Parts: sequence; structure tokens; C-alpha cells
Amino acid sequence: MEGSHAPDGTAAAASTGLQQTARKSVNRRTVDYMGGVVNLLQQRLWLRDQRDVRTVMPVRADAMELLPPEGFLHQPASNFTTKFVHVSTNKMRCAVNVVLWTPDGHRLQTGSQTGEFTLWNGMCFNFETILQAHETAVRAMSWSHNANWLVSGDDKGTIKYWQTSLNNVKIKEKAHKEALRGLTFAPSDLKFASGSDDVTVKIWDFARCYTEQVLTEHGGDVKCLEWHPHKALLASGSKDSLVKLWDVKSGKSVATLQGHKNTVTATRWNKSGRLLLTASRDQLLRVFDTRMNKELRSFKGHEKDITAAIWHPFHDDMFTSASYDGTIMFWLLDLETPQAEIESAHESAVWTMDWHPLGHILCTGSTDNTTKFWCRPRPGDTWKDRNKMAKQDMGPSTIEEVREMGGLSRRPEREHIPGIGRGGKTSFRNPGFGYERDYAREDARDYDRDRGNGFGEHRAGWGGGHVGQQGQQMMNPSFRNDGAQTLPGPPGPPPMQGMPPPPGAPSAHNKRPRT
Repeated sequence: MEGSHAPDGTAAAASTGLQQTARKSVNRRTVDYMGGVVNLLQQRLWLRDQRDVRTVMPVRADAMELLPPEGFLHQPASNFTTKFVHVSTNKMRCAVNVVLWTPDGHRLQTGSQTGEFTLWNGMCFNFETILQAHETAVRAMSWSHNANWLVSGDDKGTIKYWQTSLNNVKIKEKAHKEALRGLTFAPSDLKFASGSDDVTVKIWDFARCYTEQVLTEHGGDVKCLEWHPHKALLASGSKDSLVKLWDVKSGKSVATLQGHKNTVTATRWNKSGRLLLTASRDQLLRVFDTRMNKELRSFKGHEKDITAAIWHPFHDDMFTSASYDGTIMFWLLDLETPQAEIESAHESAVWTMDWHPLGHILCTGSTDNTTKFWCRPRPGDTWKDRNKMAKQDMGPSTIEEVREMGGLSRRPEREHIPGIGRGGKTSFRNPGFGYERDYAREDARDYDRDRGNGFGEHRAGWGGGHVGQQGQQMMNPSFRNDGAQTLPGPPGPPPMQGMPPPPGAPSAHNKRPRT
């Protein structure tokens, strides 16, 4: 008998195990860029310049017409990524020191304080894999321009080579005596440069992993560096508050850019290579024209030390910065004040940020142990998504969700588009006719209808075809107490003598008796 019951018990145990291991389905926000890319490729057949680009209206239906940032080169402000999308956290919570998109944009790679590489999906933002890459904290990462190689550095001064499959193929120990702070490839990918807290900048031959030159003119720790996108020119920033431009062939400093009063934390070339953006702990951003070695403009808006800055991949006049208090700001080169701001985007300092290769998603890493993704608001969004309003891993996407969380009053103020009235109806006024819609009265009527006060008492009479006087006034503001109904619009000519009145006109025999 026991043998006959054994299969049933096994099946029951197996079914119980399947139920326990079954995972709940999670609704994840997805930022799918393929539709916009396809639209852009189709429109390239007939687009001449920005004059032929279709204007996106602030309505939900136009979300299908949204193009990648490359399609809005004449509108940099349309690519401010102020909408919170997702927050990613490692199982072992630790500070995120470096974030870097893969060249194809399919994944985001992060380097943490524990020396781990973590890969996140670039569309659904879910976890993919994790790898123990270094023994100490990862401080710098850089992809080659041909997208075949990745180099990384850590706190011990070690440099490692990685393939696209994250296979470690070479290790260079003690490349620097102290922690690395920056890695950057030359335009040809034959060389790369590294900067460290040991006050040196080194030029490496990539194939042999051999030091060709050591640049030692800085008077403090080298905190950042970046290679010119087209020339043999290198920019580095140091703790001595100076920015130096190096001729890589001769190994000498060709210019020193002054102006900052504290540690320089970021040096970034724009896409054309004519402008150099620098950030410092003196809470200032400066843009230099390297053709004249002259400062074009300084930008002040952060209240704490600026820890990161980066240009947009498609807009030469748009850049983003982050500070020690977790604030992110978006700037335009022609304006001195920030054009968009995300207050308290992180709970602590934002050490790193990187743009998606298409420029529609911004990723930030912080010492609050999180990696966050930010995207462009959709056309027609009526509420600015904020990190504080996020539910679990996503923020409220509709007014109803915001109202449930207590973010709005019972009846939010309606949007108004010039030329379009409330409720999607045309707003107009004809001179000489004296007709103009009373929106305040309509709003009060709609509000009473939503509450049900003074409105439900007439519902019972609707079935019998009778509507009370108060209900008539609420449904039609032109209804008068004497029962006569005033029709809106210009008055028509008086009826001719001996002719019957037009249909619907009030007459003596069809007047409603007073109540």
C-alpha cells in the first residue's frame, strides 16, 4: 500500500516546490527606442533640415512621433532627462564609483566599491550578471572606439584588459603607485592614457601594455583626464586646481588653464573638440575655447561641490552636472542658469554619470549604493516624475496614481493649450456677437456633478422625462428661472407677421409653468 501512495506524494511535493519557486510577475518600465529610430530612418528620405521636422504637440497621442535626440538637434531642451525611470541596487549594497554604457547601448556596466562589475539591461533595466573583476574598488573604466576592448583600473593602481565578453586577457599590476582616477583611449585606439593620485599621467602603448611617457608637471593628485576626440591632445585636471593640455607626441604641457579655486573633478571635450568643459569643487563649471585658450563662460548653480559633468552625445551646447548633495542640473551653453534640475536625485554624492549612445537616457551612480536611470518626459505628461514620488522601482505615471499618493488635490487644474479650450473644445470669442463661454461656471458645474451634491436629487426624475429647475441650470447655464431658454449666439431676425415661429422657439402655448 505504501508503494501505491508514493507517486502521489512525490507529485504533491513536486507541485508544492514549483509553487514555492514560482516568481511573481513584475511590471517593469521599458524605454524602447526602436520605434523612434525607425521613424527617424524613414523621415531621412525627405527631411532637408530642421524646417521639415514635425513639431511634437504636448498630447499623449504624439508620443508615437517622438524621435531620438538626433532628430531634434535644433531643440536641445527637448532632451532634458528629468523623468525618473528605474533604480538598480546590487545584492551587496556598496557605493557605485563608475557607470559606463556598452558601445551598442544594450547594457549598462557599473564598477563598485567592492571591485565588482555589474551588468544591467539597457531597455528593461533588470539585472543580468555580476563579476568579481578587481580585488579593490573600481575607479575607472573606458571602452575603445572600435568597441572591442575595455580597460579598467582600481585603488591599487592595477590596469586590466577585458574583451566584450568580459574575459580578462591581461593584467598590469602596479601600473601606478596609487589609485587610478581616469582612463581614456586615443582616437586611433593604439594608445591610452591613465591618471592617478601619484601625481602622474602616463601614456601607454595598448598592444604591448608598455609605458611610453610619464607626464609629471601637476602639483597634486590627478583626478580626471580625457583625450581629444580627433587630435593628439590630452586634458587633465588635478588637485592643484589647474587644467593642463598635453602634447602627447612631445610629452610636454602646451597650455595651463586657470580659473578654478579648488580640486578639478571633471574635464570633458565636446563632440567637435573645440570646447573643454571643466568642473570643480569650488561649485563652478567653466567652458574653455582651446583654440584661443580662453574661458568662454562660467556657470554657477550648485550649492555643493560639483563631482561630475558630461556633454550630451549629440548637442554641442548642452551638458549635465551633478553635485555632492545628489542634485543633477541641465545646462545650455548660451544661458548662465540651469534650464532643468532634479533636486535630491540621490541621497548622497553623485560620483559618475553617462549618457546612452542615443542620448535619450542618463544613468547616474552614487555613494547611496544605487544606480538610477532618467529619461525624457513623454508628450502630454502632466506631472513631473520625481524620485521621491516613486513607487518601489517606478514613479507615478498618471494623475490618478499621484492623487492616490496624496500628491494632488481632488480636482487638479486643467491644462490649457493656446487656441484649445478646456476639455478639448475650441475656445473662441466673436467680436460683435457677445458670446463667450463661462469656463468658471462650467468648472463649478462639473465639480458638483463629480461630487454628486445638488445633482443626484434630479436623477430620479430623468426616467420620467422631467428635469428640475436646478438641474436645468446646471446642465444649461442659459436656462432662465421663467422657463424660457436663451439660445447662445447672435440674435436672428424677428419672425414675419402671419408666419408660424421656427421649430423649438418658445411660444405662449408651450411655455413651462412657473414652479
